[in-house]
Amino acid sequence: MRAILHIGTEKTGTTSIQSFLTQNRKELAQFGYAYLQSAGLPSNRKLATYCFNSDHHDDHHVSLGIVEPEKREKWRSDFASDFEKEIKGLAPNIHSVFISNEQLHSRLFSLEEIQRVKDTLGSYFESVEVYVYLRRQDKMACSLYSTALKCGHSMEHILPQVAELDHYYNYEVLLDKWSEIFGEDSITVRVFDRKELVSGDLLSDFLSVSNSQDIDLEKLELPGMENESLLPMAQEYLRMCNQVSGPASPRTSNALRNFLIASLEELYGGKPRLPTRSQATEFYQKFSPSNNRVAEKWLGRETLFEENFSEYPETSGDTDLDTQAAIDISMEILSLSATSTSQSSQRLLKSIEENPDNAVNLIARYFTPINPTLSDKIKQCI
Repeated sequence: MRAILHIGTEKTGTTSIQSFLTQNRKELAQFGYAYLQSAGLPSNRKLATYCFNSDHHDDHHVSLGIVEPEKREKWRSDFASDFEKEIKGLAPNIHSVFISNEQLHSRLFSLEEIQRVKDTLGSYFESVEVYVYLRRQDKMACSLYSTALKCGHSMEHILPQVAELDHYYNYEVLLDKWSEIFGEDSITVRVFDRKELVSGDLLSDFLSVSNSQDIDLEKLELPGMENESLLPMAQEYLRMCNQVSGPASPRTSNALRNFLIASLEELYGGKPRLPTRSQATEFYQKFSPSNNRVAEKWLGRETLFEENFSEYPETSGDTDLDTQAAIDISMEILSLSATSTSQSSQRLLKSIEENPDNAVNLIARYFTPINPTLSDKIKQCI
């Protein structure tokens, strides 16, 4: 049995691949493929967390509630047990296992941690094939900025100040580490550019290069669009909201942040703010020499990416958000919320009228995304 290990990188459509694998787990098994639930769904992030060194602290530890060392070790033991149980319990027809997680790229910094990935998988698989997609660094940074805002951050500058040997952006550093552990022959490097993907499609490309063409996409559910971008005005509004402190901050409340992002995406989805052409070029050129070495070593060509920067503006656009603009956005969000709440309430009322015996359960479900604590208290009445 082989492992098809997809390590990202981040901002290269990993969500689409993981959504596809998750949505079609049962159907994929009919073709002889598995996607491991024990490693986490939709992303197999638990594998990366399991392979962290003991002194590696990560936000995933917080979300899992395993900040304390003793809890972390208990979690690692449970993960190893669940991982082994799922693999050993796979149906006899399973010949390949997909594993996909972009944090394997972004969070595993040391050779020791990458070695732990190999040791973990080597216990169960005859071969481990590593697949990695690379995106031009300036484009990756722009996409990362949009994601960071949606995660509650409030940095002003799109392009970060990073060193040339930065683990996240320097692909030569990344590939040297992984090839030292897994061997060059086990690694397949792809460029995340529609012009270079099989059929111009990421999913088709991934299945093709991983020799998984026997999976019939026409019989499976394909993922929808992911990671909607926001117009510059909406980005700035979100950035300013993220600076608010206390319980009213999107940084503090996941429910509030999710509501705010969903509203902005519906009202102000579109092309986001970009750095100037000179800023993007300067940022990219920091990694150009190492990119050229990656291109020659892994792809047998002179350059890794198409070096056209015409999509960037010559000058920086106005990002100031005056009081009136902020009020206008707020009122549109309130109006959208009021309409949505009214429609939801009408649907709830209709459901209760049709099924009065299930009224309490229906009300609890209604409040789950709005006020989980209240929902839990209502469920206690059932």
